Amino acid sequence: MGLIRPIPCHNRVMLNTQREDFLRFLIFLGYVISLSIATWWISGTEFLITELEFGFGPEIDRITSGQEMHVAARMPVVPYLLVTLSLGINGHLALLIAKNLLVQSLLFIVLRSWWQIRELRNVSSVLFLYLLLFPQLGRHGFTLIPEEGYLIALVAFLFHGVIKAPEFQKLLDFLPYALGCAIAFLTKGSMLLLAPLFCLLFFLRTRNTKVLILFVATVGTAMSLWGAVNLEKTGRFAVTTVYTGYEMWKGNNPQTLDVYPETTLDRLSNKVPQILEGEDPWEWSRRLQSEVYTYWIEHPLVTAKLFAVRFYKTFLAVTAVASGDSPRLEVGQARDLLKTVGVVFMIALRCLLWPAIRHAVWTLFRTQTSGEIRTSAICYLCFIVGFSAPFLIAFSYERQLMPMVMPTVIYLLHRLIHERLFQNIHSPNTGLKSSMS
Repeated sequence: MGLIRPIPCHNRVMLNTQREDFLRFLIFLGYVISLSIATWWISGTEFLITELEFGFGPEIDRITSGQEMHVAARMPVVPYLLVTLSLGINGHLALLIAKNLLVQSLLFIVLRSWWQIRELRNVSSVLFLYLLLFPQLGRHGFTLIPEEGYLIALVAFLFHGVIKAPEFQKLLDFLPYALGCAIAFLTKGSMLLLAPLFCLLFFLRTRNTKVLILFVATVGTAMSLWGAVNLEKTGRFAVTTVYTGYEMWKGNNPQTLDVYPETTLDRLSNKVPQILEGEDPWEWSRRLQSEVYTYWIEHPLVTAKLFAVRFYKTFLAVTAVASGDSPRLEVGQARDLLKTVGVVFMIALRCLLWPAIRHAVWTLFRTQTSGEIRTSAICYLCFIVGFSAPFLIAFSYERQLMPMVMPTVIYLLHRLIHERLFQNIHSPNTGLKSSMS
């Protein structure tokens, strides 16, 4: 018995931490699988990925059948990822689970990092419980399409990297985030501004030229490759898709206010000017953009009203949308209940978003503010502007706003931990205040 030695204190702490991490991982794993099953059940039907809506189905069908690309209809990440996953997976449910386990692993990395800060454990647990129960995050974050099912976790991962960047020791630590920026750009056209902006935010947080070169090289390579593919396949070097003008036109025309924001702008799809004879898709897109610019100049008051409506929808609205036209939600009061719960969570989101924005703006004008707090505030405000700009120009739906949620929570947690550290440093009990004065 004399050979039995007690486990050292630091080893016990490490063992307990590992157990806690494993337990959280199991809980999160169950959460992802459960939400995937719920998403599959609500859809109410089984279908092939070549039948997906919003142009994804035809793009996937083109890829799987080996046809040449003639029109850049969608950014490549989502179609190619679904095609790759489907090579070894059959069935809608299995594909949903596989996709969500892959994508939501980024979210687990973020949650785990903040859970490990003991000073914030209670606060972070409450905020993360709010996030995990948020109906709209579940609804839009766990579907196969559209792109928000990928961007919610990816954007959270990238902004988490921005906040944590000063703690990174090696250039290699930044590589996953540089690749994440490139993937974000290749996921959705609205990331055309945000992906390069993230490059600058990482540089702002580190002041390291090597970090900037890494990000610019990675994102620049992604843009160049996509532009080269468009040039080879469609005859035009472009880093977006041919539907940029189409989306702008739907949000800026004489009929927009007749349907928006009460209902979807897809009702105007049959009113969009068609491609003229002898006109290629890129020329059509550019013509629609030109019509939008002309409309802004000729109708400044209506343009201002449209901007106000989009601003309200993006930053103030608390209405919630139930899950599409699913027949599953027609049973009893399921749809109304989901919308009511969604409104409550949207109100909570606004109660987090605006204090975060107010604090970030206020921080910029404070004279006694550390560089760490100031740069994080600048990064958060730049993120909000860069993320929301495309939607303020065209239009925004509930799902498009969801990637803003996690970065807002991350910024608030970052602010809270630094305020507590500041209070501890300047506490009379520490004896530091007098020695620093």
